[in-house]
Amino acid sequence: MPAGARKGGFGLDIPAGAVLYNRLAEHAESIQAARNLSVEDFACRYLVVDDIWIPLGESLLIEMFSPIWNHLVDGFGNHDPGKGRYQQQRAPWDVLHPGRNWADRLQPHPKSEKELLKAIEAYLAKGSRECERRPSNKSAGHPPYLPSTQTKAPRAFRRISRTFTHDEPRP
Repeated sequence: MPAGARKGGFGLDIPAGAVLYNRLAEHAESIQAARNLSVEDFACRYLVVDDIWIPLGESLLIEMFSPIWNHLVDGFGNHDPGKGRYQQQRAPWDVLHPGRNWADRLQPHPKSEKELLKAIEAYLAKGSRECERRPSNKSAGHPPYLPSTQTKAPRAFRRISRTFTHDEPRP
């Protein structure tokens, strides 16, 4: 997404340059800062398109897959709010994946790690039931993109990832 585009600017006058690379590098830094994640456990796939198509593609993917990070665990892409703005509350991402130094200066999130994990389990269970009722999903031959509640978290995330990418499981 071009700089300024999320605030109403089209960003069409900004050269593409290394925008995608910089965004991915920022995401990698957030993962590396987390004390309970390893960047080696992540993979990235992307599609380069003209800037005008980015909001549409992003909106469609969010609507189609309802990713947890767009509904419950926001804050992954947050930046240091800066001096004088640390009265803001910590994002769920930083509660579940502590490690970004600046996030420790923010006010506590009202939900604990345990409460957030329980909400994630409920969200995944709800999505799994909805997916089973969605006939187009089965008729298309795709596996449900949300696992059952019996699936352990690491395995669940691998299943979700495989569904998004249609890749074969990694050993």
